[in-house]
Amino acid sequence: MKRRKFIISACGITAASSGLVGTGAFSAAQIAREANIAVVSDTKSLIGLVPNPDVAGVHDNNGELTIDLDDPGINQNSVYQFGFFAATDGVSINGDFPVTADAPSARDDGEFGSAFLIANQTGKQQQIKIDYRLEENDDEDSDGFDTSYWFEVHRKGTRKLLHEPVNDTAEITLGSGEACGVSFILQVPGDTTGEEITGSLSVAVGEAVDG
Repeated sequence: MKRRKFIISACGITAASSGLVGTGAFSAAQIAREANIAVVSDTKSLIGLVPNPDVAGVHDNNGELTIDLDDPGINQNSVYQFGFFAATDGVSINGDFPVTADAPSARDDGEFGSAFLIANQTGKQQQIKIDYRLEENDDEDSDGFDTSYWFEVHRKGTRKLLHEPVNDTAEITLGSGEACGVSFILQVPGDTTGEEITGSLSVAVGEAVDG
C-alpha cells in the first residue's frame, strides 16, 4: 500500500557539542491511517523543547514530546493546525478553514498557544538559530506534489519566520529562561497517497549575547 508520509527530525546543537534530540513521523493512507511525531527532550541540554498540553495530540510522555493523530489519522481533503499562528499572511489554505491566530506564544501564567516551545535553559542571553531543510517526493509522478505545509516560529505574539516548501533559517535572541513558539499547519488534498516530505529541524545555540 502506498502511503503519504511526513517525516521530521529535530536536533539540538550547542557551540561546543552536538546531539540528536529526537525524530518522528507522520504517515497516512486511504484505508489504514496512523500518524505520530516524537521529539525526545534532554533535560540537561541548553535548549528545552516544551510541548503544549492544550493542543490536541501533543503531550509529554516521560520526557518525550509526542504529537500524534493515530485516531482517526491524517485524512485526505483535510487541514490540520497544531498551535496558533501569529500572522495569517503567507498561509494560502484552500476553502474556508479559519487559521487560529488569537493566542500569544507565552503568557504570564505560563500557558501558551504554540504546538511547542523552544526554551533557553542557560543562565545567559543566547542567540538561537532555527534551521529547517525540506525535501519532497511523490511516488505518483503523474499528479505532482499536492500536500501543503507551513511552519511558523514566533515570539511574544510576533512572527519571526514562516517556513513554506523552502529552506530557511531564523535567528532569535532569547534571554535566560525565555522561549519562542513553533506551530505548524498541514493541508492534505485528495489523492495524496505516495507523497513524502522529509526534513530536519535543527536548533543551535551560539555564543552568549551581551546585554
